[in-house]
Amino acid sequence: MEFREKSGDATGRREDAPRRKPLKLDIAEVDQEILRLLIRRHNMLARMRDKKGRLDAAEEKFLRESWQAAVAKVSRDATLSGHFFTMMQGLSFLPRPAKTEADESTLKGSERRQSFNLAPPRQAVNIDLAAPAASFSTCAWLYLAAAHGAQIQLANCLLNDGEVDLLKALNQMGASLNREDNSIIARAAAPLEAPDKVIHLGDSFFNLCIVLAHYLGRPSRVKLSGDNALKLADLSFLHPLLLQCGARMAHVVPKSVGLPARLEASGMLPAGIEFSSEYPAELGCALLLAATAWPQPFALNLAPHPQKENILARILPILKAAGAAFVLDGASVNIGPSNLVLPQKPQLPVEPLLGAFLLALAAPLGGSVRLGGTWPDWPESDNLWQLLQAIGLNVEKKDGHLGLSLAKPAQILSPAESGANLTAGLDEDYLPLPIALAACAALRGQNEALPQSWPLHADTGNFLHSLGLGIGGNGVLEVAAQNSETPAFNAPRPGWAVGLALAAMGRRQNQLVRLGNPGIMTALWPGFWSIYNGLPAPAHRAREEKSEKTKIRRRILTNAVAVPPEIREEDWY
Repeated sequence: MEFREKSGDATGRREDAPRRKPLKLDIAEVDQEILRLLIRRHNMLARMRDKKGRLDAAEEKFLRESWQAAVAKVSRDATLSGHFFTMMQGLSFLPRPAKTEADESTLKGSERRQSFNLAPPRQAVNIDLAAPAASFSTCAWLYLAAAHGAQIQLANCLLNDGEVDLLKALNQMGASLNREDNSIIARAAAPLEAPDKVIHLGDSFFNLCIVLAHYLGRPSRVKLSGDNALKLADLSFLHPLLLQCGARMAHVVPKSVGLPARLEASGMLPAGIEFSSEYPAELGCALLLAATAWPQPFALNLAPHPQKENILARILPILKAAGAAFVLDGASVNIGPSNLVLPQKPQLPVEPLLGAFLLALAAPLGGSVRLGGTWPDWPESDNLWQLLQAIGLNVEKKDGHLGLSLAKPAQILSPAESGANLTAGLDEDYLPLPIALAACAALRGQNEALPQSWPLHADTGNFLHSLGLGIGGNGVLEVAAQNSETPAFNAPRPGWAVGLALAAMGRRQNQLVRLGNPGIMTALWPGFWSIYNGLPAPAHRAREEKSEKTKIRRRILTNAVAVPPEIREEDWY
């Protein structure tokens, strides 16, 4: 008898046996199917919404309860039963793509599935603009004007989602605020009270803090609602503070820790509060603003908080300019009831991220930038200013203006050459800016390296990949093949969209730099793209004011005589 050795691999599998598909490919197919189901669900929800895009509360409650009941049979994960449903309700998708190029050409602009191509002219810039005002300062002055019924005008406002949502919320509470071009006008009105209403706050956490602090100072109750960011937020950390202030918050959705929520306040505030480290800095700022309108004195001890210097740097100049009665005792701020006399036109500092971006536009191609405005005296903005100077941009502050002039493209210094700790105290929202400048240098062939201490997470990798770059050994940026097509970048936050717009200034010849979600800039600066598309010499569009002499006559003169119809007898009765 002849024995034959079986052929196969080390695991004993026969060579002619069909090989099983790797599990990672199966999982990828399952993910694609989940995505198709989410798109189908999104389209069904769109048919259920009314003309204003709202879903009936009873129908949404039915869907939520049905989802939670189904999840309870297979999982005890609160994230799956609560947060995942809220995320599904707020998802957005691109329209259905056209089947052919001919069909694509007939679609409207809003129906096309094209990315936003960032292709500014390859010319030295010449920018002379009024710098956009800081959103934080705008919101703070808006609240002070509304809370005290004062008349002010704020110029060069961003009018982003957060500012507009706060304006609407304050008007719901009884304020008289209006928008006009890029300005916001607060008219004289009665000071804000605490109406029992449903106040919508959008996605801004600072808006939530402002309205929350306002209601704490008097016996009141209110229902607070918001968009997805506040629905998914964990607001349970607020409960100990609310308890100290004689208030409580009840979340409307079962097992939820975000909005919507009902707030009930007794108005019986303690003489002071120790502001511990678990509370965000925005809440401390809001408490100090609202305390100016409270009927009793209040003290906020910021000593335990790691950002006490930042809170004081932001709020104290505003309180001083508004004429508030406060005393600073170390890190404790004591505020008494104040009849504020607000300036007619408060001076707002520059929004740091946007001011730094506009200045940095001169770096890739050279040119000059002159911005009207003052740089904010905040710790994190000072760090950003020092970073710009450390990497080789000689930015200047002079006579109420910010400026940068370069005869040729800037030679960006690497972190080792700058000899400075560029990450000390740098806000994470500002991080895309130096990364974009480093990417511009790498695309020009400069041996640029990112510091190991920077938080180079997935967002950084996706950002660099969309520019045809990768991170090699020791953090050195490497350029991919010239003919490789780069994907569109979906910015997770507005700062990354700003960074990509800056990096596109230094793109290679015939290189495509695409942004998949340009609409994200409405959360920071809706007028951003009009300025960017106007490069190399953008200009604000001023509204044309017509004088009385140039008014168009609306009445039409004619020689015809109008004869009224006869009145019938029955028309008299």
